[in-house]
Amino acid sequence: MQHDDIVVSSTPCVVAETAAMPSEDFSNLPLDALLTHKNWKARREGFERVRDSPNELKAHLLDKRKKIMGEGNAAAQEALFEALSALVNVCDDNNLSILAGEPLKVVIEKGITGRPRAVQASSKFVLDLVGAAKQTEVFDVLLPAFSHKTPKNRLAAAQLCARIVGDYGVAGLPTKSILKAMQPLFNDANAQVRKEAVLLCCQCYKFIGAAIKGFLTDLREVQLQELETLFEEVVLGEAPRRNIRGMLSTTPVKPAVPVAHLVTHNGTSNDLSDEAYELCDEAPVLSRLPRNFYRVALDKSAKWQDRVAMVQDNLLPLIAAPKPRLKDDYHELAGMVRELLLDPQAPLMLLGFKCIQELARALRSTFAPHARSYLNPLFDKMKDKKTSVLEHITTTLEALIRYKCITLEQCQDEIELTAQSRVPNQRLALIHWLIRLTDKLDCSYFCRLSRAQGMLGRLMNDEKVEIREAACVLISKFITLLGEANFQPLLASLDEKQRSKVATAISSAANLQCTPSISPAKKTQRLELRERPSSVALRSLSVGEMNTSSLTGVSLRGQRHFSAIPRQSSPEVGKKRSTDDSVSLESTLPSKDEAFKRMLGLMNGNMTVLPLLRSKEWGSRQKGVMCIRTLVDEWTEEACTKYLDTVLVYLRVDPGWRESIFQVFQSMLGVLQVLVTRATVVSTGASYAIITGCTCRLTEPKNRAAVRELITHIARRQGIAFVMHHLIEEVTSVKTPRLMQECNEYMIQLLQTFTSSQVDAKGVVDYVKLHCFGQQFPAIRASGIMLLVALRAHTGPAIDDYISTACPALLGVYEEGLAQSNGIKVACRGTESRDIQRAPSPVSPSRAQKTENRQSARTSGQSSTGPTMAFSHVENRAVVSCRGDCPTQSPCHK
Repeated sequence: MQHDDIVVSSTPCVVAETAAMPSEDFSNLPLDALLTHKNWKARREGFERVRDSPNELKAHLLDKRKKIMGEGNAAAQEALFEALSALVNVCDDNNLSILAGEPLKVVIEKGITGRPRAVQASSKFVLDLVGAAKQTEVFDVLLPAFSHKTPKNRLAAAQLCARIVGDYGVAGLPTKSILKAMQPLFNDANAQVRKEAVLLCCQCYKFIGAAIKGFLTDLREVQLQELETLFEEVVLGEAPRRNIRGMLSTTPVKPAVPVAHLVTHNGTSNDLSDEAYELCDEAPVLSRLPRNFYRVALDKSAKWQDRVAMVQDNLLPLIAAPKPRLKDDYHELAGMVRELLLDPQAPLMLLGFKCIQELARALRSTFAPHARSYLNPLFDKMKDKKTSVLEHITTTLEALIRYKCITLEQCQDEIELTAQSRVPNQRLALIHWLIRLTDKLDCSYFCRLSRAQGMLGRLMNDEKVEIREAACVLISKFITLLGEANFQPLLASLDEKQRSKVATAISSAANLQCTPSISPAKKTQRLELRERPSSVALRSLSVGEMNTSSLTGVSLRGQRHFSAIPRQSSPEVGKKRSTDDSVSLESTLPSKDEAFKRMLGLMNGNMTVLPLLRSKEWGSRQKGVMCIRTLVDEWTEEACTKYLDTVLVYLRVDPGWRESIFQVFQSMLGVLQVLVTRATVVSTGASYAIITGCTCRLTEPKNRAAVRELITHIARRQGIAFVMHHLIEEVTSVKTPRLMQECNEYMIQLLQTFTSSQVDAKGVVDYVKLHCFGQQFPAIRASGIMLLVALRAHTGPAIDDYISTACPALLGVYEEGLAQSNGIKVACRGTESRDIQRAPSPVSPSRAQKTENRQSARTSGQSSTGPTMAFSHVENRAVVSCRGDCPTQSPCHK
């Protein structure tokens, strides 16, 4: 208690001492002394005095502006900016000119990027200056901040400019200068700056309408599409909230005309046909360039902004003419454009792409001698990893080919050199470009390229799996265009798996939206329109079997090789229908255009859903899918049956099977599940499209349950034989370990759930022998054994004849797995009425692996000289023995 008394008694003393400490008092100092005081608190108090009495004290602040504007304390700066904003409304024109000098520069440099209080005061100061008819001085300082080295300053400048335009409109403002300074912001490295550029553009569009189109020439097509969507929501013709002093007009402002479209699908407005081009009058270009044009444009020591401005302001408007004077010598101009293309500054490089495309369109074949000098740098720049740069490269090359400046044969040397590049991204970009050309050019363009089969063979054996897959698609395109007979040397150099992949790529191209590794291709002829539907049965491709006696010149579109997956049915399943192949099933679905037109009618002409489904914002895509869901919920069972195929084709394009946001993807699956559940009949084509489209998403934990549930509904309609057949097709074409394991486990659950449904037992057994047990991944081999055990429990002893030809290691592991499952067989079959989530494991992977190794050791121990062999050697020998064909070995079980 004694200590407590001491503490309590001492506390008032401390408080009293603290209260007794005198604080600094600046109230007696004159204002001039406060404004230049060394203590920031004194300066802040001086600024606050001016803020509170601006009319009487403004002279004190304006006279000492040079000393005051160097204020470095953030708290004092806030008071300074508030004082400046208070002065605008009480100053005459001379004093306003003083405020629009050094104070304005400080506000733009520090105020609009400071604390929230400073930003608010600075914005008010700038807006009031514009209202006081000092807009020219304001934008002379504000627009250079658009190219400030700090993103924060560029962002704040764009925001402030958008606010000025929103408050005052464009009357009296330097609109052209604003739009010109705005364009580089669309390609800014900072995403928030790009977003503010879009908002500023929308503010300008509100007042000038379609006139803005001429200032958006340097934007990419994707950016134009985004702006076009945003412009639809902008209300034109609104009067500005504030007016600039002296700018009040007695006549009404001419209403802005809405823009019709920003993106032209048939090229630019000057993209004329050859006949119209010949009739055009020629316009001079070179004689109208400034004398210092080449000196400024090629001066690498100058600012890149100045070089860009010189080319944009002087060259681009001239070469945008329909037809320049053809007899002029464009050698120097072409050389300058090549230097722009090679410049390390991205804006100059993009400007080089733009100039090449415009010159190719304007000069046509006259530009051919100069166009060849661009091939090497264009192909070399395919090393760039930026998608936007690669898009510019391919667009430029296609423009040169389209306007007959170059031919694809003239690109042959560069193509072969690029195919041997050490940069994988460059090789992949080349293949993607060639695939893109196959959909745009006639087959005659590819004659020389198709003879470079050594190059194609090297790409098929590339070290990168994505390059091998892309090369497979490219070869399938060439075979489709030029015929199989022209590629026999190449096919002979490929192994069986590669030939099978090529055949699969040919037939799967029609189902592009469902197959992630296939490139766009033309769709096959509708099944109901074929002259002889009874002859739809397909032979195995010679691409897969290397049958050199195949018919020469026969088109391979729509054919698929299934030698890796035997097509014979087991006794439990009847004879397979001839229309059960992928191409025939896909051709029963409506085309993309038909689906779009029909959906537009079903939605009563609502044009807003498709832009939502194509939006970059996942929330908009989700909204679009939910609009479809609302429509589907109102349908009857008859309507669901009738329009299931239409909705499926419509949704698999946008958002598509590749939708990355799981909420949107699951909403899309929800729409399809409602249709499949309520429809009285589900077509085999729709079932096939859903299975092949969703299978690859089984590896995603968030989507696995939804995908399984939807495919299970398909199994109830079509039977598990249909589902498992196409699951095996899909997994053997993609062949990723995780997907194989997931599909195996799901097929196990299907067998345990649908106990009375028929299944192609031989096809499943062959799949396990050829594709699962020969894998180096233990989990795939173990899941394959589990699949055989589940198949045995489902089908019975009939599958023993199929398994008897397997290698001893597989037989041993299968026997032990079968023995282990006897105790839980009844429990497994009792899950038929449950929802499918994940297959239980009748045999653990570790035990299956140990059994496999023991059986392999017993088999190989007879020929080995030592009794002890390394475990890895035993495992490898077992796997190798299973990978080979061993039909002559006698079965070791009865």
